[in-house]
Amino acid sequence: MIRMTRLRALQPLPGAALAFATAIIAYGVRYGFVEPEQLGAACEKARPWWCGPRTAFIVFTEWNGLGWASLALAALALVWLARRRDPTRLALAALAVGGAGLLLYNATLSTVAVVVAVLVLAKPRHEAPELGGDGAA
Repeated sequence: MIRMTRLRALQPLPGAALAFATAIIAYGVRYGFVEPEQLGAACEKARPWWCGPRTAFIVFTEWNGLGWASLALAALALVWLARRRDPTRLALAALAVGGAGLLLYNATLSTVAVVVAVLVLAKPRHEAPELGGDGAA
């Protein structure tokens, strides 16, 4: 398992790679699963097995679920940072969910979450909390 100090040392590469992968997946979901009119028509007529998850996902995005989830993760990352704990995992998760929210109809709250996550990840390394040590030099 990669230690978080190594992940923090590689910044911004993990965040950029995660954002790129999330954007590709979200783009595929949006234009391959949500927006095609043929899928909506198939759900109205035949009701195949995937209509339930598709409808649930559409309702989830209508209620701004991705935006709220990314905002909660970003807020948790800020709390972790304030408590001198390593917020990298939470900030990366907020970045991933917020990035998906930007492409999947939840741009308002997701934008705030992405900005907060980027600011948390951009915190200088020398100010980052130390992991695995007792603080003695």
